[in-house]
Parts: sequence; structure tokens; C-alpha cells
Amino acid sequence: MEKENAHHNLECDGESHGRHLCYLVSQGLNLSDEQEYKALIVDPRFRCGHCGRQANGNQSLCVPVELETPIDSSRSITRPCRRQEEPVG
Repeated sequence: MEKENAHHNLECDGESHGRHLCYLVSQGLNLSDEQEYKALIVDPRFRCGHCGRQANGNQSLCVPVELETPIDSSRSITRPCRRQEEPVG
């Protein structure tokens, strides 16, 4: 898995900060336990207003903001787009 920005929100001093993605990534969770990390980010419904990370639960973010349209992770954003055929003639 690709190494992410490992900085975390030093201003978030809540007791739950140890469960926030920014902290977990700063501790290397995305590299050491890829399955646990993916479980937190699959089908995200929230974005962090501080760092921009996305998660499926608001408890995983310092400043959760609900996404207007949840992202369906089953649809790959890396698939090539199909071009529409130009009319001939």
C-alpha cells in the first residue's frame, strides 16, 4: 500500500484521537495492517474537515463532514472511461 501523509492533527486532543485516521496513519496502520485500514475507509460516508481523509464512520475522523453523495468503493475510479463513438458520415 502506498505511503500516505503521516502527519496528524496535533490540535485534536480528544480522548478518541487515537482512533482517528490521521493518527493511525501517522503510526503506520495503513502499512502494517492493510485490512484493518481498508475496513475503515471502504465506502466512505464522511470526510475530515481538517485533513481531507475519507472514512465510512465519523468516529474515525477529527472533524467529520458528511459527504453529500457517499462513494461506492466497488466502482473503481481507475478504470478507463469509455469513449462514445463519433457518428460516421
